[in-house]
Amino acid sequence: MGSSLFSIGLTGLNAAQAGLITTSHNISNAGTAGYSRQNTVQSTNPAMFTGAGFFGEGTRVDTVKRAYNAFLNNQVLSADTKYNEYNTYSTEIAQIDNMLADATVGLSPALESFFGGVQEVAANPSSIPARQSMISTAESLVSRFRNLSDRLDDVRGGLESQIGETVGAISTYAKNIAEVNNKIMIAQQAGSAQPANDLLDTRDQLIQELNQLVRVSTNIDSDGAMSIFIGTGQPLVVGSIATTLKALPAISDPSRLDANILTQNGGAIAIPESLLGGGKLGGLLAMRSGALDSAQNQLGLIAVGIGTAFNAQHALGQDLNGKLGGDFFNQAEVSVTRYSNASTAFPAVDFTDVSKLSGDDYKLTFTDTVGSYTLKRVSDGAAVSAADVGLSITPNAISMVGDSFLIQPTRYAAGNFAVTLTDTRMVAAAAPLSARSGSTGLLSTAASNGATTISAPTVSSNDKLASLNAAKSVFTYNAGTGNLDLSGLPSGMSVSYTDASGTVVGPAAAASIPYTSGMTVALWHAGASGNVQDVSFSISGAPANGNTFMLGGGTSNLGTASISAPVVTNTQNLASLQAGLTTLNYNSAANTLSVNNLPAGMSVAYTPLNGAQQVSAAGASVPYSSGMSIAFGHTDASGAFVQEVSFAVSGAPQNADQFVIGANTSGVSDSRNAVLLGNLQTTKMLLSANGQPSATYQSVYSQLVSSVGNKAREVNVNRDAQESLVEQATAAQKSAAGVNLDEEAANLIRYQQAYQAAGKVMSIASKLFDQVLSLGA
Repeated sequence: MGSSLFSIGLTGLNAAQAGLITTSHNISNAGTAGYSRQNTVQSTNPAMFTGAGFFGEGTRVDTVKRAYNAFLNNQVLSADTKYNEYNTYSTEIAQIDNMLADATVGLSPALESFFGGVQEVAANPSSIPARQSMISTAESLVSRFRNLSDRLDDVRGGLESQIGETVGAISTYAKNIAEVNNKIMIAQQAGSAQPANDLLDTRDQLIQELNQLVRVSTNIDSDGAMSIFIGTGQPLVVGSIATTLKALPAISDPSRLDANILTQNGGAIAIPESLLGGGKLGGLLAMRSGALDSAQNQLGLIAVGIGTAFNAQHALGQDLNGKLGGDFFNQAEVSVTRYSNASTAFPAVDFTDVSKLSGDDYKLTFTDTVGSYTLKRVSDGAAVSAADVGLSITPNAISMVGDSFLIQPTRYAAGNFAVTLTDTRMVAAAAPLSARSGSTGLLSTAASNGATTISAPTVSSNDKLASLNAAKSVFTYNAGTGNLDLSGLPSGMSVSYTDASGTVVGPAAAASIPYTSGMTVALWHAGASGNVQDVSFSISGAPANGNTFMLGGGTSNLGTASISAPVVTNTQNLASLQAGLTTLNYNSAANTLSVNNLPAGMSVAYTPLNGAQQVSAAGASVPYSSGMSIAFGHTDASGAFVQEVSFAVSGAPQNADQFVIGANTSGVSDSRNAVLLGNLQTTKMLLSANGQPSATYQSVYSQLVSSVGNKAREVNVNRDAQESLVEQATAAQKSAAGVNLDEEAANLIRYQQAYQAAGKVMSIASKLFDQVLSLGA
């Protein structure tokens, strides 16, 4: 019995010692990250049967168990990975939000300043300082676009760097977890399947840290190893084998990094962004494909819209040299890159209707060998038509099935935006055509080419005025001789002119005179005491062969009708309209306006006040109504009327009243096109809805600022809510698995007392054994 009693005391002593060791281990690791409280699990030794019944044989320590709750641990992982995703997104988007909304560095002030410069030219079209101011504000606008684009590029560079570092860290964690898995399998197989608690805690801590980088799901295998899956189920660790990840440039866009699985043969398989979510990596990818791509595309959309519309309107104007306007901004180009290792040559992609652009990117995939293709929006994979999104795509004659290309219409437009016009005289503020009612006086002049001008006549004598009015004298430039050939001069008149040296030659009878730009021409007649000057005028510019200058007269309109300044919307026949004088003559008997001298191939359309437009044959008469609109244009290949120039006629004309459309030969003080350029600021030019543009440049930018701001606010709210969930889940986990020092101090006392009591049992057993031995002495 003594021996049995001694053995029972020994088991109690061992159990108490195990409890003391475990409690001490808990206390020592109270501050260790990821440590789970451990407890000894005891059970009763098998009892010994005797005639008097079963007598206990003490206790044994079955195992040391972690205070681990898988459900609470998964709750922490789920909440923590979402928090880190939102927190990363919030940190990164704040950079864009602060920049775009800033009243100093944002786009709004630059837009206001630029169109203010345009309005200044509209108010003072002949002012060189005003024109220089317009160019300077345009340069400032371009600089603002580029600065914003550069800042977005900096943000993108930071994102790509973090994506590369994060993918590398995920791969390192995978390797470390695989190593711990291997140690756990060896330890547990060597220790009668007893849990390797500290190794399990180490693995859980590594998984928790990995989960902060990317969403993790786990599965415990029968051998104790844990398989790790990331994102939507991509295997990262299986047993002791870890998948190696590496961030590599995307094939479709080398400026972007994709997470890739490295294969055993050295290949790389890109993991689609949609399969990776949660954690820091999920936040970085969501920020890049969401807010950053959208912001850069929308900023580029505004740049393309301004550049395209401004250039188109500027081309319809006339500069101080009498020439049509050229490009004010550089022409935007569509970015096309290979989406795969394609062998097909690049297709030609151009803008057709900027108002239909939405700021999206597209994937073009060839479906046969003769250039047929599909076009899908990258953001949602929806199939679209090139025409419906404002693009034209011209594939090469030969293509390979499956070859694909990434089309980014606006991604780089803001960074490439530039002003191409630097000469103030080339600002096309004037309109290329002018209109007048009847003649401008008893004598008037007209040039047939906008590149040359003839000044208004100065009358010195009225003696031959009637003859000059009736004659309509014409000076025709002969490129072969360099002379102006004279015709239609009244009988007996002679001509004087200034030669290249400025010397006055004549007056003398002449059929032609040498031409010098800036020359002064005068007409004379013989008086009683010598030659008398009747009229003089100057001619300037570089005429082409056959260009004419006319001096004539007539009577002013007798009615009260007036003609508005013509508005040019297409330049196909503009040169022909400038070269001649198209007239509209009123016939009171028929109440019609007859159109005369309209260039060949052009038609006339008219719209009565509050009526519908009707197309009339070239040269036909149109019924007159006050306030009517008249347009000249051509017919396109589909048979539709294409308007080139339009104007309105109002009032009450009298019979034979005439209205004249011709070149604007004195457009120095004309600001009609500058006004139209200024109107672009408030005209809806972008984001077509139901076939009509729905947004101005400023409203598109406002939508961009609002969109980024709302997204930033949304992410911040989600982050704060998720942070609260993390705290609650962590507190619940800690309450179940964390070390409570007060509790452990009480356990120390309890196990100490148990140890002392077990020792007392052994002491008594020893004395009893000694007493038994003394009986046999």
